[in-house]
Amino acid sequence: MRLQSRPAGPALGKLEELAAWRRRLWFQSYFFIPMTSFRCSVLLCLGFGLGALHAQTPTVTQPLPAVSLSTGAPAATVDLTQYFGLPGVTGQVVQVATAYGRFNIELLADDAPLTVANFLGYVNAGSYNNALIHRSVPGFVIQTGGFIATSPVGNITSGPTVKNEFKRSNIRGTLAMAKLGTGPDTATNQWFVNLANNAANLDNQNGGFTVFARVLGTGMLVADAIAALPIYNFGSPFDSLPLRNYNSANQPVVANFVALTSVRVVPIHPVAGGQGSVFTYSVSTGTAGIVTATISASTLTLTPVASGSTTVTVRSTDSNANFIESTFTAEVTSPIPAPTISQQPPSSIAAGVGQTVVLNVVAAGEGLSYQWKRVDDSPNLASDVAGATTASLVLSNAQVNQSGSYFCSVSNGGGSINSQSAAVTVAAGAAASRLTNLAVRSFAGAGEKALIAGFVTRGAGSKPLAVRGIGPALLAYGVTAVLDDPSLELRSTGAGTPVVGTNDNWTGDDGRNYGGFPLNAGSKDSVLVSPLAVGGYTAQVRGSGGATGNALVEVYDAATADPSSSFVNLSARTQLDAGQILIAGVSVSAGANKTLLIRAVGPKLADFGVGGVLSDPKIEVYNSSGTKIMENDNWGGTPALTAAAAAVGAFGLEPASKDAALAMTLPAGGYTVWVSGIGGAAGVVLVEVYEYP
Repeated sequence: MRLQSRPAGPALGKLEELAAWRRRLWFQSYFFIPMTSFRCSVLLCLGFGLGALHAQTPTVTQPLPAVSLSTGAPAATVDLTQYFGLPGVTGQVVQVATAYGRFNIELLADDAPLTVANFLGYVNAGSYNNALIHRSVPGFVIQTGGFIATSPVGNITSGPTVKNEFKRSNIRGTLAMAKLGTGPDTATNQWFVNLANNAANLDNQNGGFTVFARVLGTGMLVADAIAALPIYNFGSPFDSLPLRNYNSANQPVVANFVALTSVRVVPIHPVAGGQGSVFTYSVSTGTAGIVTATISASTLTLTPVASGSTTVTVRSTDSNANFIESTFTAEVTSPIPAPTISQQPPSSIAAGVGQTVVLNVVAAGEGLSYQWKRVDDSPNLASDVAGATTASLVLSNAQVNQSGSYFCSVSNGGGSINSQSAAVTVAAGAAASRLTNLAVRSFAGAGEKALIAGFVTRGAGSKPLAVRGIGPALLAYGVTAVLDDPSLELRSTGAGTPVVGTNDNWTGDDGRNYGGFPLNAGSKDSVLVSPLAVGGYTAQVRGSGGATGNALVEVYDAATADPSSSFVNLSARTQLDAGQILIAGVSVSAGANKTLLIRAVGPKLADFGVGGVLSDPKIEVYNSSGTKIMENDNWGGTPALTAAAAAVGAFGLEPASKDAALAMTLPAGGYTVWVSGIGGAAGVVLVEVYEYP
């Protein structure tokens, strides 16, 4: 066995020069192991080989954990070195590249520190790049490190000899240093790969051959492929030279040589800017569009794209195409934005003792929670109002000691926000306010589509009321498609619902005496002014001759100075066509603020035999300045609104229905209630305004 470098010889190709060169080298000392002394059985070699082929391949050291992300949030990164590895590999790794693939070797510095340092000296100097594999003995070794695959063949300059450090056996897949037969401490630059279990020979000769590295994974397949090439004898040290694509009828050229294209130290995991590694990584996702998954070096980056869940599979592949995968779940959710408040409670409320005060907030956001708080003047600290954990704060039977500043804290997983404060003053003997005007504007059709308004008064005796059915006068206020000639019919809700008055075209009262807007003389609007006993009434507005159009029905307290009776309820039922709006108006007189229950009922009407109901009504309340001050879509079945309905004698609503309802405390002034169908839907709807006791 040739175990040490020799002076450079001539180019392979001139056989007569090779013969002369061989004669010149013959007298030098060689160490040769005859094949007859190789005692590894075929079964033993194959058995060991199979064991080696399944060692040190990529392994999942711990499963990749599930990742949770939020859309719009920064990308998440995962250090893949924490989840993949080569268990049992602790030494430096050198990668050897050939035309037949790459194989990785682990340096065994704990066993042979001097030899490893010597080997790394040649590696780091680039000495082994383009090194010629100058000897191949199938079933035994392939040897390199002494010559450069050039024409003519060049020598790799050898350095000082290294002390022999035999410790490990020369089994298949190990690398050992070649040396001279003159002594154990003669190794320099040449080394070989054991193709089989050579322990019986190499562990017992010349002090044993120093094993300094081992081939990792299935890298021995590369060594075996080289050993399977045809071998040619050009004389020592090239008496077993492997050549590729060579025809013995021709002279060999450099392209026929088998060389190490590069030999360099590499990390197990790829690093940024690195020039090689044992592992490479790739990634794939199960569902497109949820995350963008990329890998740079050994860092996996997951960028959230859209809400959803997907599997992410990372593959670790070594230099010999062995791979392993780890799959985990990436969950992307939309971040929860902090709540916003669209409708605030009023800045101040003046109430009388015993009155019900209702404060509201309308907030938007996911998973909202509410907590009303009260700020005491001293020590000026906010404290929770017990049980006030909905969007409405109800102070029933308010007392003087409940005066204070109230606000609502609205929160969710994204944060919290406080409403503006409402200064609530509860005073004994506060003058009561009243509803002085009720009005409804909508489309007045024929038959069942007639505009029907109802109202209730309470108190004692009778009181002059003005009831108006307005059509033509609305033109002056920008209303189009008005009912040209409305007729008005007023009925009592008592037994038999008797007619108590009718009017087609008004005469003698244009409304200014009780606060109504003036009517033009000769218009075809309708007006009834009459003392009416306390109780319930309905006013129906139809078009003469079956005509249809937009109309307004109004009821006024024509004797506001007489407090003996007052309005307590207004309701109107009408058919809303697609995109239409029903508008109800109320006026509150001066005095303590008035608490009202306002409802828009659609789905519940079906229980009373009404067909074609408005499936999802919405309420919006505006003040006289045209500012929206409160709204409600679905009433939500809250205890406060359930109690309010019971207190005013209104029929109950199903908790999960899409009927709309709200309660609110209002100062003196005029207000309008808009009722519409969500998405512009059409159907029959009932609007109700109740005075809360």
